[in-house]
This record gives sequence, C-alpha cells and structure tokens, in this order.
Amino acid sequence: MSFRYPCYRDFKSYAGSTSAVYELIEIAVREFEASAKQATDEERFITKSAAKFDLNVHFSRVPNLVREIVLLHIVNVHEALERFLKSLRGEAATLVGLQWTDYDKKDSLYVAIQNVFGDQRKGRTALSDMKIELCGYYRLIRNAAIHPDRDPATLTKRFADVKHCRDEAIRYATIAAAPNPPDSLTRDDFQLFVRIAQDVAWEFSQELRPTKEQLCTAVKDMTESFKNRWPNKRQRVHTAIVNYLFKTYGIPKGQAGIIANQVH
Repeated sequence: MSFRYPCYRDFKSYAGSTSAVYELIEIAVREFEASAKQATDEERFITKSAAKFDLNVHFSRVPNLVREIVLLHIVNVHEALERFLKSLRGEAATLVGLQWTDYDKKDSLYVAIQNVFGDQRKGRTALSDMKIELCGYYRLIRNAAIHPDRDPATLTKRFADVKHCRDEAIRYATIAAAPNPPDSLTRDDFQLFVRIAQDVAWEFSQELRPTKEQLCTAVKDMTESFKNRWPNKRQRVHTAIVNYLFKTYGIPKGQAGIIANQVH
C-alpha cells in the first residue's frame, strides 16, 4: 500500500522549492559576479549596484557568493530536516504508537535512528553509511554557520573523514564533485545534501508505515465527524474518508476505499 506521512510530504515540497529558488539565486549571483569582474573598479561597482536598490553594501571585492548561498541553503534544508524529524515523532506516535526516547549529547539523526530502527547498525543498513556520514558532515557545516566561533579544525578533520565518500556520492547524486572542503562549497554540495536529506526522510517514513488496522484506528474520530456532518448519507461519508486518506497520507483512492469500507 502506498503511504507517506504528512510531514514527509511537507519536507519534500520545501526541499524541492528551496532547490528551485537556489538555482534562481545562483543565476543572479553569477550575472553579478561577471559584471563585477568586467568593471574597472570593483569596489565602486559594488557600491553603485547597491545604491540602485537603496542598499548599503561595502566590499573592496566581490566575496565568494556562491559558497555563501550554498551555505545558507544547507542551513535551511538542515533546519527543515530537523522539523521533519520532530513532526514524524508526533505523527508516528499517533499512527503506530511509536515510543520515543531522548539521548543526551547525541545529534537528532542518531536519536531518530535509535528510535525508528531500534539500533544504529540496522539504521546504517537501511540508510547507508555514506548518507549518515555526510548528514553528519553537513550538520557540522550548518553548526559552523550558526556558531562562527567554532574551531574550524573540527570541520577540516570531519571533511578528511568523509572525503572517501566522494566517488559514491558523485554516482548517487549525479553531480560533478562533492563533498567539498568547508571553505570550497559548491552547488554540488547543496544538491547532494538535499538528495540525501530527502532519501533519509523517506526511509524513516517507510520504516514506520502503519498497517491497515492502525489506519482504521487513526481515522475513527474523523469518520465520526463525517457521520455527524452528513447523517444518513453513507456514500458522502465514504467519499469524505477516501479523500481524507488520499490527501493526508497519499493513499491511492482504490486502497483508501477498502479502508473506508472497514471503518464505515
């Protein structure tokens, strides 16, 4: 039975729109950089360009803007992944009775793996070592952006630990080259992280798929609400249940109809 949690739907939609926005921003950035390089006085060009839009920007030269927007979008997607894990915890508790245990001094991915798969080894088998290691690397990239006073040597060491993943990552995400060092991030890093984050979210969702019986229990209250709204209109209630299951959990209407027959 096809199924996806609402939080996965929301996360995938956000990641997709963020990727599209990133592409547009990079177009604008590269056009700006090309114009700046052609200017005889780069600092004056930046100042005049800023003034056109009533901005107050002062740089002697154009910084590595591509790296900065990559960093910004990695931060955004990582925050969205954190929101997904938090929402999944609540949605899975309702649907499948997931019991969640927090672990001190462990990152959110470790905690999620432990609660969803039961142990780290099983989680690594399901998600792959590459995805877990690179999630950890880009998490440190995000942390360094949020807390710039962190020791940069930590990031450098972590990159040394994950650079062996590059060949596998290139094949997996169909990119030119990533992961890259923290001071040389490119569009490939962002695309790689988005792909990994989406796949990790999907694997968590599928591991926590509810049974038909659990779905019947979950929609029981909603079914009663529909019955109260449309008393003596059995077909209308049936259609409402099918549409609810389709829109909320992505269950095809044929399969949703079977569940609707069981609860109504």
